[in-house]
Amino acid sequence: MEGGNHLLRRYPDQRMSRADFSRAALPVLKELGLVVLIDPVDSLPEWFPERERKLAMRGGQKPIWMPTRKMPLYIWNDLVSEIQDGNIVWPTIGQKPRKSKKPPTR
Repeated sequence: MEGGNHLLRRYPDQRMSRADFSRAALPVLKELGLVVLIDPVDSLPEWFPERERKLAMRGGQKPIWMPTRKMPLYIWNDLVSEIQDGNIVWPTIGQKPRKSKKPPTR
């Protein structure tokens, strides 16, 4: 994810995988209504475009996180994360920084 790349460029002494960043980012994106968990076993939402339907079905029978129509193209320009005390923090969300799981350090 581009947001994870930005984060690692700002904190070159930290080590973090894309999976670490995704695990930290998905709850924040869900809270903002920018992603939704789609279960292809259930019926897909009517608002879901054909291209996204194909992508969701390609994953098989497993649920998949998909962007909603509210997701801006360049979300990581507005949704900025930081690393504080070894935690991924989202200061752009609400009043208090939101902490996520610690990424491994080098």
